Amino acid sequence: NIYNYKRAMEILDSEGDQNEAMNFLQKEVAEHPKNGYAYYWIGSLYEANDIPIEALEPTNKAIGLLKKDEEYIAFAYRRRARINQMLGNVREAMNDWSLAVKANPKDGSTYYERGGYYYWQGMYAEADADFDKICSIEPTNALGYVGKGRNAIAQENYKGAVELLTYCLKLDPAYSQGYAFRAEAYMKQGMMNECIDRDRKNVV
Repeated sequence: NIYNYKRAMEILDSEGDQNEAMNFLQKEVAEHPKNGYAYYWIGSLYEANDIPIEALEPTNKAIGLLKKDEEYIAFAYRRRARINQMLGNVREAMNDWSLAVKANPKDGSTYYERGGYYYWQGMYAEADADFDKICSIEPTNALGYVGKGRNAIAQENYKGAVELLTYCLKLDPAYSQGYAFRAEAYMKQGMMNECIDRDRKNVV
């Protein structure tokens, strides 16, 4: 009987009261201490509310219990990477991203998060390698191209950025950040008329 866990998931799926969901999750782990999914979501709620120190322990427990679930163990390693990043534990965060990649090398979200970290550190070659990986394993995922476009802007390759971001928007015409980054690349070239995203009229 995992009523508490199911009820918590119903609340979270409907974007209901997070405190109520947390109460059900806490009851769940008290009754079923080997439910790694419940620990995972407890960590998720703490992380979402910017309480990384409280998120770390349940996420560690989730990792210990979810080793056989390729998808969720990668999620859990990625969550712990973000928690460690919030806590200033960069080495641990990098290790967790590596573990997430090892657990599920076809999950583009891990490469995107790690690539984003590299971007903010000015490590553009490393960031591009991760974004290239997304483009390789998920060729219809716009995030790989927007990541590469943002890197190109940072390196003053504005023409290349426009090309990358235009392709990103072909893949996902509703991706608003893609338009913003492309407008920035046009503006850096003094192409003010092109900053007006005329093709946005097609966005529903």
